[in-house]
Amino acid sequence: LGGPPLIEKFGASFITVMDSTDIASVGSLIRLGQWSVSSSNDFRAIQFRSMLQAKSIGTNDTVQWNAEKVVNLSSIWDSIRHRGTSFLWLPLIWNKFYIPACSFISWLACRERLSTKDRMEAIHLGPVDHSCVLCRSASETTEHLFSSCPYTFLLLRDCPFELNLNWSLWRGGQFFKDNLSRLEQELAFLYLTIVIYLVWKERNSRIFGRGSMSVDHLGYSIKRMYREKLFSCTSFRKELVRNPCLSQILY
Repeated sequence: LGGPPLIEKFGASFITVMDSTDIASVGSLIRLGQWSVSSSNDFRAIQFRSMLQAKSIGTNDTVQWNAEKVVNLSSIWDSIRHRGTSFLWLPLIWNKFYIPACSFISWLACRERLSTKDRMEAIHLGPVDHSCVLCRSASETTEHLFSSCPYTFLLLRDCPFELNLNWSLWRGGQFFKDNLSRLEQELAFLYLTIVIYLVWKERNSRIFGRGSMSVDHLGYSIKRMYREKLFSCTSFRKELVRNPCLSQILY
């Protein structure tokens, strides 16, 4: 009785109206081959009893999902997954050249789930020094840290492809100023996720007293990580054979 279709139609309180539970089976509504439900005068109960009158009681059980007799994993996934425009940034996270650690931190950033100082204050984790440890010129937020901070700006400026340096545009899936090929986009996504990952790592290193890197030093680390990933990727090496000019983006 407490299945998703009835809850969506009548609301969670419908279970109480029907003197039932959220794990009750259809069989609990049948007595001696007839429908047997609550006699409540609640309008939902009246409507439900009217619905049952049009339903015959079968002799065999069948497994259904959203009233469909053919059930497979894809139909279940399609019915429960979130659809919409909330995750237009997903190509940044999952692409041909992704590095798991970088994609994971980038995913947390895009979901606003990293423990930035503004979020720490919002969940009351004690007194917080709001200033960004990278530039000391603004309050630390996800948007500031990864797109507005002067320290990060200098790193993003060295991306082989021109980016929209705006966090809100990124979350809306608008990463580039120019039309790029699929390959160029994926190469840019790799660079951007490495920047997000290493900037977050640098931020934590400074907060926890493990030292700091200059922009130039971190920029060198980003480019080295970028090259190592691409040189280890068979598909990129094949692209490099077809188009040797791609080597320019590695340095």
